[in-house]
Amino acid sequence: MLRMAARSTDQASSLAVRLIEGAWLSKAVYVIVQLRIPDLLADAPKHSEELAAATRTNARALHRLLRALAAEGVFAIDVDDRFSLTPVGTTLRSNVAGSLHDWALLMLGDIHQGAWRELLHSVETGQCAFSHRYGDDLWTYGSKNPAYANLFNAAMAGFTKTYVESLLSAYSFTAFRTIVDVGGGDGGLLIRILDANPAIRGHLFDLPHVAKQAQHRIKDADLSERCIASGGDFFAEVPAGGDAYILSRVLHDWADDEARRILKSCRKAMLNRGRLLIIERLVPEGFEISSAPGLGVSDICLTDLNMLVMTTGRERTMKEYRQLLEPAGLQVIGVTPTNTPMNVIEVVSSPAPTEQQ
Repeated sequence: MLRMAARSTDQASSLAVRLIEGAWLSKAVYVIVQLRIPDLLADAPKHSEELAAATRTNARALHRLLRALAAEGVFAIDVDDRFSLTPVGTTLRSNVAGSLHDWALLMLGDIHQGAWRELLHSVETGQCAFSHRYGDDLWTYGSKNPAYANLFNAAMAGFTKTYVESLLSAYSFTAFRTIVDVGGGDGGLLIRILDANPAIRGHLFDLPHVAKQAQHRIKDADLSERCIASGGDFFAEVPAGGDAYILSRVLHDWADDEARRILKSCRKAMLNRGRLLIIERLVPEGFEISSAPGLGVSDICLTDLNMLVMTTGRERTMKEYRQLLEPAGLQVIGVTPTNTPMNVIEVVSSPAPTEQQ
């Protein structure tokens, strides 16, 4: 019994050390993405000296960095001491399918990390750490800092690609004629849905400057005849005429009151038999988290913590989504999971709204 207890204590200590040292690992990832090491390894394995010459870095120091990440499965080392990409490392290349290059630069960059340094403020007050650190909310900051806004949009587009194919496999959009993607960003999700469903027309709606960028992407995708993009304020109203409305990773950015305003705008615009498709993570109930910990659950809970730091929103349980939807005159009719953390929550208008619209 004493030996088993000792092993258990050792394992607990090892896990705690890994959690504490996790910040080192993320900083190491940030540096190799900044240096574009995964891009330099795209064609063939290379020695650290070759990579150092290409990146103007110190060869011995770079070797130690790459070796540390090889121990984590980002790179592989062969018998000739050359580094090559693993499937994990490949996701950090730029301009490839499933790339998380921009996501890494955003999440691990100075602006985002600066907000996370104010996590204690959020825990003490319940307020947004980003606003406390920078004096503006995330969206206002982006409007004043185009370089950050461009990186943010590119990162969101890249992340969308990590779940869009699974979404298309899990949920059929064929019943719809016109889809309105509310807060649709650069259009990556809507464009992929239209590519897969030639009979569907699309309408992307976002802030005016975002919609303008999306229109260029729609044109480049040769979809201008079937899809338009327009700008506006989804708190006030969204375009009418769709028989399906999509809110993909929108509601988690907002506190309950703001989220309900968005939902009411969608409900007002929906046709009598229209559907609202909410694409979000779902936080398990508390007992489910403690009884089934794992990467998926950890990812959802950490993303929720990120919402606390960066926005006024949060990830929600299914119960919390129902509580959010009912006062907006909406009800859930089904939930479709995907092979990713994302779920499609299918919603229709309630027969009798719980408050006057």
